[in-house]
Amino acid sequence: MPSNLFATQDADANDTLYPHRYTLTQRYALSPTDGTLVYDTTCRCLFIYNVDRWYPAQPIDPKNGFLIHEEWANGIAAGDTGWTVLGSGGSGNGFININSTNAPGQFYISQTDAGAYSSAIYGNSYSFGAQKMFFDSRVTFGALSTGAQEYIANVGFADTVDAAAAVAAGIYFCYDRATDGNFWSCKTTNGTGTTKTVTSVAPVALTYNQLSVAYYSGSVKFYIDGVLVATHTTKIPGDGEYNSPKILIAKTVGAGTNIYIVTDFFSTYSFFDTRR
Repeated sequence: MPSNLFATQDADANDTLYPHRYTLTQRYALSPTDGTLVYDTTCRCLFIYNVDRWYPAQPIDPKNGFLIHEEWANGIAAGDTGWTVLGSGGSGNGFININSTNAPGQFYISQTDAGAYSSAIYGNSYSFGAQKMFFDSRVTFGALSTGAQEYIANVGFADTVDAAAAVAAGIYFCYDRATDGNFWSCKTTNGTGTTKTVTSVAPVALTYNQLSVAYYSGSVKFYIDGVLVATHTTKIPGDGEYNSPKILIAKTVGAGTNIYIVTDFFSTYSFFDTRR
């Protein structure tokens, strides 16, 4: 997992709770390179460095962008904090404990029937044009996909949710064993098609992967567990191609066996180049 960079800084304990108090001087002491990610003690991404500037800027300006962080803590159900669960067939959702460290709340969505889906969706849609964005999430599966019990899972930003797991516009990670083998793939999709990178990172059942994306300057960088695994410069959604945070699992083969994806948290920061 990514290291806790706060531990190396001259910061008081409140900085892990209030990252906007973390000074620019302290951030630059990290000697960042383009794409540097900074994580807090719960392993969630707080800042990203892009060409002489940290995002989010300090202090956070809500008129210049948006941010969300969903920790799924304290038994708060999806829908109570801006998330909604949609599904068909034998779908389900709820809280689960898989005995993971740094995971105070873990939320799952599940599916039993082939040809059906379950998805957790954050309630707003955003256009990626003329802004900087990153998102960060920890996810795992109850069991990996097999020929007898096949499924597709998407984690990230996407425009549609359906049983085919089809995306017309989005920036997201995908697990599709039938197409890509037992590996995570990285996808950018817009109205002209899809750019896909199949990584060498294999998900492990009941073991979290940290999935992070940084989008800026016509480039999308994908990280798994803090390691850069892909950079895309094509098929990136633009103005008018709206997306929202989504976590989806779609059953494609098999019946009578419940499969599920678990998320520990989902964070996203987005900042426009100019005030709106």
